[in-house]
Amino acid sequence: MDIFCQIIEGKIEALKCFEDEDVVVIMDANPKRPGHLLIIPKKHYTTLLDLDDDILVTINNTAKCFIQKMFLKYPKIKSVVSIVNYGEEQKVKHYHLHLIPDYGEEEIQGVSQEEFCRLLKD
Repeated sequence: MDIFCQIIEGKIEALKCFEDEDVVVIMDANPKRPGHLLIIPKKHYTTLLDLDDDILVTINNTAKCFIQKMFLKYPKIKSVVSIVNYGEEQKVKHYHLHLIPDYGEEEIQGVSQEEFCRLLKD
């Protein structure tokens, strides 16, 4: 059982920002930048190629919602990078979508993942 399945089943703690019957949104434990989050389907899919169309739409709609929240809550964000790793780059073999804020030249220091998660929940 991979780490995301364990998080979904409640066997491992994670900083959850959102959860419904299809997906869970967590803050990345090793963020590239403050605010880096992951959107993970609850049903196990190994890669993008395994996803059915319905869950792909759900994941993308969740991404749209969180990108909008990021821009509303963090005015210093210049863009949001969306990444799906595939092949050797995919360290956890459970499909997940990364949303990584980009602050341009004005990188944010000292803001915790906990604080970002709290603001995204509001």
